[in-house]
Amino acid sequence: MISDFRFKILEHTILRKHWHTVGVIVVLVIAIFLRFYNYSNRWGLAYDQAHDAIIARHALQQHLIPLVGPFSSAGPFQTGGEWYWIIMLGTSLYPFKVITPWLFITGLSLLFVYLMIRVGTRLMDRKGGLLAGLLSAVSTAQLAQSTNMTNQTPEAIIALGALWSAIAYIRKRTAISLFWLGFFISFAATVHLQGAALAVLLPVALLLGGIPPVRHVLAVMAGFSLPLLPLIIFDVRNDFVNSRGFIRYLTDERYKIPYEVLGRRWLTYAGEFFPRAWAYTIGGSVIAGYLFIVAVGALGAARAVRKTLSREWIFIGGSTVFMTILVRYIRTPLYPSYLTFMHPFILLLSAWVLWNMWNRHRLIGLAACSSIVVITLMYDWEPVMRATNHTAEMTSGWANELALQDGAFAVYDRGLITRDKSVPLVLFLDGKGKIADDGKKIGVMIASQSSDLIHKPLIGKFKDYQVFDLSASSSAELGEAMWFFVNPSELYWTTEHWYRHPR
Repeated sequence: MISDFRFKILEHTILRKHWHTVGVIVVLVIAIFLRFYNYSNRWGLAYDQAHDAIIARHALQQHLIPLVGPFSSAGPFQTGGEWYWIIMLGTSLYPFKVITPWLFITGLSLLFVYLMIRVGTRLMDRKGGLLAGLLSAVSTAQLAQSTNMTNQTPEAIIALGALWSAIAYIRKRTAISLFWLGFFISFAATVHLQGAALAVLLPVALLLGGIPPVRHVLAVMAGFSLPLLPLIIFDVRNDFVNSRGFIRYLTDERYKIPYEVLGRRWLTYAGEFFPRAWAYTIGGSVIAGYLFIVAVGALGAARAVRKTLSREWIFIGGSTVFMTILVRYIRTPLYPSYLTFMHPFILLLSAWVLWNMWNRHRLIGLAACSSIVVITLMYDWEPVMRATNHTAEMTSGWANELALQDGAFAVYDRGLITRDKSVPLVLFLDGKGKIADDGKKIGVMIASQSSDLIHKPLIGKFKDYQVFDLSASSSAELGEAMWFFVNPSELYWTTEHWYRHPR
């Protein structure tokens, strides 16, 4: 009895002494579970993801360095090659599995959770850091991005780097903090154009931290220029086609879409879209989005009146307001994934509200924290537990059947109508070493797509997606019949060399 009593006292003492470490571990365990449970049915595989994974694999195999990334959905230009570099890094860790880069992207999402704990701790205290980490761990938006390998996904962790670099400048006014601020802003924009909105951080940081000396200006310019070098090299080699496309977008094409068509009235944007985006980021019903936006405004105003609002929180809140206004005036359709760069700001402001509630009324704060986490987990349940991945199941099954045959394959797609299946098939075949430009010609299409079909089906059901034997036709004949080559070499060529060197 006495020994048991002493053990309980010792256990209680250790828990009190190391509560923060235990809390960090618990938050990370929750984040790991929510990101990896049922992973085989959750990793996103469609045309874009398969295409980017193939580009990265081909670049590694051929020792190439992509200078430009995917074509932007906003206009006639490409983003930087850094997105492919990220996938190449993930792929290189274990290139024998097709899924490796997806796991790497999910790992970045876990790193984001840990860094949110660290940043939250520096801005508030250890309890505040755990709150920021917990909200990030269960965030519905972060969970959706964590298993979906698109170039929006890294924006959150890059934006967090920019945020902390700006705060470091506000606190210490060092050249290195401005260098990293410029670097992260530029890096975010070259990975996905939504990151360009982070440019707001620089003037806000300078306003709060003070006008920098010349050497600091040079530092931020150096940091900003570094991620642009691949695009500059590409443009110099290709008659500045990318720059001309971007300028055309800025000066002409973006004005072709009026705000009325986009449904971007201020009342709709501020009253519906943004509260829903906030709620989706922290997880929970749209009511939570309205409540947190009101709470952040009220808390900030109260702190400002009492002159207890720190420059760091003025920066975070002010930057969020300016970025929100900027996004409203972007002339492209808005999707939740296009606000990934705002995730660290929304999560930190939400954690700040809960942290203040906790410090003022512990029971109310505990009830609010518990409620938002429970409601978020309810929203997370469906996509985590009941997700399906039909494309991966179908195309990996095809690849397994084809791998039993001798030789490698050259894959085609009829009119590129079924590229959401043909390109994933190429990815799985490449993972098995069964792709070659001079291999047996096979093609993917829906059997009812055309009445002039003369090729023998190899795999698949009639009136569904099928793989056909095209070996009886020459490449010229296939081209005339609108069969498009989708092997890795072709996909890489049409991404990196499309302008000067058409095939």
